Amino acid sequence: MNNSSSSSFPSSKVNKTYSKDPANLVTINEKVNLTKDQHEILDIICKTYQIPISEYMQEALIEAM
Repeated sequence: MNNSSSSSFPSSKVNKTYSKDPANLVTINEKVNLTKDQHEILDIICKTYQIPISEYMQEALIEAM
């Protein structure tokens, strides 16, 4: 099996936004294609922290800003 191929796992979408000022809200709806290995690692992380993948991705985006 080729580990670099895209998987058919459901993609995560970030739909929530956090801002105290409603005028500054931005919603991001992007499909994320993951390899099987990436999905497995992300799944392990989210199960460890007991959070949904979408919430983890959202926090990662907020921290990257």
